[in-house]
Amino acid sequence: MAFTATVVQVFIASPSDTSSSRDAVERALSRWNASRAENDHLVILPRRYETSAVPAMGSDGQQIINKQLVDSADIVVAIFANKLGSATPREISGTVEEIKEAQAAGKKVHVYFSEAPVPQEFMDQVAELEKYKKEFKGLYGTYVDDSDLVDQVRHAIDTDMPSFGGKILQANSSSANPIARHHDETYTKYDSKGLPKNAHKHSIVIENKSDAVAEDFLVKFSGEDEAELNLWFMHEPLQETLHAHDNRSYRFEMSMQSADRLIATMTWAENGEPKERIAKIQL
Repeated sequence: MAFTATVVQVFIASPSDTSSSRDAVERALSRWNASRAENDHLVILPRRYETSAVPAMGSDGQQIINKQLVDSADIVVAIFANKLGSATPREISGTVEEIKEAQAAGKKVHVYFSEAPVPQEFMDQVAELEKYKKEFKGLYGTYVDDSDLVDQVRHAIDTDMPSFGGKILQANSSSANPIARHHDETYTKYDSKGLPKNAHKHSIVIENKSDAVAEDFLVKFSGEDEAELNLWFMHEPLQETLHAHDNRSYRFEMSMQSADRLIATMTWAENGEPKERIAKIQL
């Protein structure tokens, strides 16, 4: 079914040695759309120079990319692995120029550096990258592999997206507007040998994006098409008041047999009138 949404353009900037990482991030953004777009009325449009740039005349190729992709982006995700990339007439690399252009325009910029071992073929280029990293002005992230990178980018996007939303959803503030989403928090734990590994804390977060109060609010979780969820919630949801702009979090554990989608059936009352909303959430 069609729905109205705000489109947020995310430009994935990186040198040519990070193609698998760009692919992984783009897939993660597509998964974000599958799980959140309909409920949040926000859609992410991933953009990359390989697929989104259009051939055009200009002073140089980088300026064309800046005009077509950086200028129109709302968020820029920059990824470095083993090298800075090719220099431009203005900066030490095209990716560096894209970062600076986005920062100067006041866009949201997230920069990540790989901590994986450097292949022999890049040994003569990594020193320049390390120099840039040491001189980088701002907070950057580091990742050990594509899975680690995706977790960090997803967290950054989750933090950014609320600033683009609410215009459509909050247009009618006379009614409560509970929005449900899956929150996946990554943390580090240690195995029996003392080695670190990534782990996840899962929860369903429901936020009332409205000025109205949802009285006697209750949510029930079920599987799609009556399928088994195989999820273990820490606490049974209680019937309670969900105040304006307040939220509730429902922690749960997953296993290999867990469903990849759940149905959240939310019921509440407004001035004694019963209300219901059903949300499909990608896990």
